[in-house]
Amino acid sequence: MVMPTRSSPLGSILFGLLVGLPCLSAGCVSSTEPVPELECPEGYSSSDEEGHCVLDELPVNDEWPAELSPQPDCENPAPPDVHVGLWDECTSIHTGDVFFRTQAEVDTFCDSYDCVQGGVDVGDDEGGDRPGEGGNSGDGAADPIVNLDGLSCLRAARYLFVSNNSELVDAALPSLVGLGGGLNYAGNLSLVSVSVPELRFAGEVAINNHPNLQDLDLQSLQAVLGFFSVTENPRLPTSQVEEIRDQMCPQDIRGAVMIAGNGS
Repeated sequence: MVMPTRSSPLGSILFGLLVGLPCLSAGCVSSTEPVPELECPEGYSSSDEEGHCVLDELPVNDEWPAELSPQPDCENPAPPDVHVGLWDECTSIHTGDVFFRTQAEVDTFCDSYDCVQGGVDVGDDEGGDRPGEGGNSGDGAADPIVNLDGLSCLRAARYLFVSNNSELVDAALPSLVGLGGGLNYAGNLSLVSVSVPELRFAGEVAINNHPNLQDLDLQSLQAVLGFFSVTENPRLPTSQVEEIRDQMCPQDIRGAVMIAGNGS
């Protein structure tokens, strides 16, 4: 199977698998506080059009650092038990980025691969305007993406970007364990549920602008090297988002925390 690819991961490889990034805010941001501006730390290039800091190169074979502080005792952490090689349990790795624009492309992925040593882009972040790549509002309109069942085998990738899929309702990725870059969902107007129950680490988490999102399952998430942003999801309970934030030790979210515009 030949999968379409693209050369730029659109800023979703942010923060990668690097360690020691300082927190960009003085503390966690509650739903009633203004969202802070992100400043790019030393060693990163200038921010992209979305205000995200962009790292020019990301080593794809690095492992997550072993010095994380697992819950429940953040003040006196137990010996670390988190040391996950992204590709250790992959059986077939796709090299390069993968861009899915139709349901048929999603449905056949697991016939050939279970890991992507590059980015996974589902839908279209520019509403079909990206040169040479039609999104669900463009070339994929005849076969819109309605679920991610065909990616149920996906275990690891460099980043995941799910954007502007107007008919996507349920986004379940039951096997995904680690992302070197970001877990990004944006502008999926019909999306009701995001479930990534086995995800243990990511370079960043951004779940933004979903008018119908009601449930977010990140129950295994232990660490985020970049920012944690869940905003403008008016039907998603803020308490649910805060529970995800609080299941991690504060020092294991190493960027700004943004929780705003969600439900009560």
